[in-house]
Amino acid sequence: MEVPSDVVLEILSRVPLDEAAKIQSLSKFHAKASYCSYYKDLVAQNQLQPFLDGFLLQSYGSKKYLSFVSPQLNSFPPLDVSLSFLPGCDVKIQAVAPNGLLLCHSRHPIRRKQHFYSVCKLSTKQWKGLPIPRTRYFTENIAMYVLCSNPLHFKILRLSQDQIPSRRPLPYSYTICELFDSKTWRWKLLDDMKSCSGSVVSHSPAVFASGSAHWKMGDGVSIYAFDFYSETWSKIDMPDMRNNGKAITWNTQLVEYEGKLGIMQEFNKPECSTEIWVMENYSHKSWAKKFDFLGHMPMTLYGSEFSMMWLDYSKVGFSHLETGKCHYKKLEESYYEGVLVFPFFSDFEPWKFDPPMRAIKPKTMIKIVRKRLIAIQNNVHVLIYFYFYFVHYNHYFCSILFEIINYALQNS
Repeated sequence: MEVPSDVVLEILSRVPLDEAAKIQSLSKFHAKASYCSYYKDLVAQNQLQPFLDGFLLQSYGSKKYLSFVSPQLNSFPPLDVSLSFLPGCDVKIQAVAPNGLLLCHSRHPIRRKQHFYSVCKLSTKQWKGLPIPRTRYFTENIAMYVLCSNPLHFKILRLSQDQIPSRRPLPYSYTICELFDSKTWRWKLLDDMKSCSGSVVSHSPAVFASGSAHWKMGDGVSIYAFDFYSETWSKIDMPDMRNNGKAITWNTQLVEYEGKLGIMQEFNKPECSTEIWVMENYSHKSWAKKFDFLGHMPMTLYGSEFSMMWLDYSKVGFSHLETGKCHYKKLEESYYEGVLVFPFFSDFEPWKFDPPMRAIKPKTMIKIVRKRLIAIQNNVHVLIYFYFYFVHYNHYFCSILFEIINYALQNS
């Protein structure tokens, strides 16, 4: 006797959130069901601990506005999105990990060239400061990925450009790669990525799938993927759309669909239309078309059923991909200068994490000891100088004091 699927989903919706990945590995049905709105509503109702599932919107301008929005209707507790608990000023989000950890950047309120990097959990207002990477590099993109939640282990990949002329051979342009590991609590340099056409990756937030971060390349026809487990790069070709009779691609964007890598492409001839393709087999890099509809390309996708559209400076809409039914969300702020969209999923459990003690490298230790010895040597020179100065002038002061005493005795 088979158990009805709705009963199975009712049972699975009570499984703790940190075990959700195991549900997706049971079968293709469970993997697909975990991204549908029906299952998400069951999880929101049956979980003992509240959680958040939606998007963080951050403005582009000098004044950073931050909002949380979700297509779920009144099922999440209120979230204070203020980042004022972090040190420094001009705080902005650089990256969001799939489990809700935020990587933020800020500046010193007085010494503006001094930077701060911190990892925080927005729902509990907990944060940890990070070692500062090489600030002479101009950051182009950052991605953060959690490899293990208990104990917490995360890595951060920073892609940047050198601000000063370098000795790297022309005519290539180079992207500098730095990796931070929470186990060693330090940054390390990886091999540079080189390209013949300017920047290697786009400035959009990374899209995560199969343990890798993905960016659209500057040439517009390829995807760069970084595997956080093996710390290696790979190149993926986008699906070829030229055989469909749609000559001009107006816009292309990477998205996540049911935990898989997806791509949205908008065409403007012969009429405005959008296609959504999904990489069904990541090892074989095989693409399959999922949706094809008239209209402009959405900002991003939510689960397997909804797309998010930017309707106004202070309003977003969530549209069902199959039925077209749409509902709207009013934002607290107006985003006139554009917006960055970060997928956000987090619970309200306190963050339990203690950074490891940093082990000093031998070369760094030699530099520290050398500086201390030079300081001690300079102090010794100063002490010797004052000693001889005191001995020389002490005899002079003593002779004057002796004459004063004799003069006083004679006149008494």
